[in-house]
Amino acid sequence: MQNKQISNIKISDIKTNAKKYNDGWEYIDVNIFKKCLQDAKGINLSKIKMKQIKTVIQMLLVNWGGMRRALRKGWQDKLLKALKCEKDKLNKYRRRKLEKSDINRKETIKDIREIYSTLRGAIGPTSVTKVMHLLCPGFFPMWDYGIRDRFGYSNRTSGKGYYDYITEIQKILMNNQESIGKMKKAGKYGWKSKLKVIDEALWMMR
Repeated sequence: MQNKQISNIKISDIKTNAKKYNDGWEYIDVNIFKKCLQDAKGINLSKIKMKQIKTVIQMLLVNWGGMRRALRKGWQDKLLKALKCEKDKLNKYRRRKLEKSDINRKETIKDIREIYSTLRGAIGPTSVTKVMHLLCPGFFPMWDYGIRDRFGYSNRTSGKGYYDYITEIQKILMNNQESIGKMKKAGKYGWKSKLKVIDEALWMMR
């Protein structure tokens, strides 16, 4: 299938594929994701402990994300160190909304690339964005291999590649704020961030 620019996707495609995901592909483990999101709110990155890596974050990556085989030995220690290293940058974005942020500022570009690259030293490109989304669910979108492959990012898993992906996702949000907002108010979308709704639609379009 030919690669398609994400920002050019029509809102009708987002609606159709998000509905498909919620009607037939959202398994019972959605409760795991919701619990992880809730528990992550209580993580103080300045005082993060290994216990939180092995419970909240590991639950997200392994029990919800199915990433067990992709996680290498010692990843918990490396990720804990990486999160401590990037705690100040991450804290800037924990309450921010992507659609309301100026991501063209030099400082923001640098932050996004550095956070991603530092965490990438501990875990793979798919797992990195799951962790970033868990901690900053309104700002950092997730991607998996299927999405990267479908939309031309399979060989662009650097910090720069992820930043470029974020800019495309932001365009979707900016161009369709009202429509996606209405989707969130309906049915199963209510508790989800706008980024999660878009992620589900893109997942179905892989």
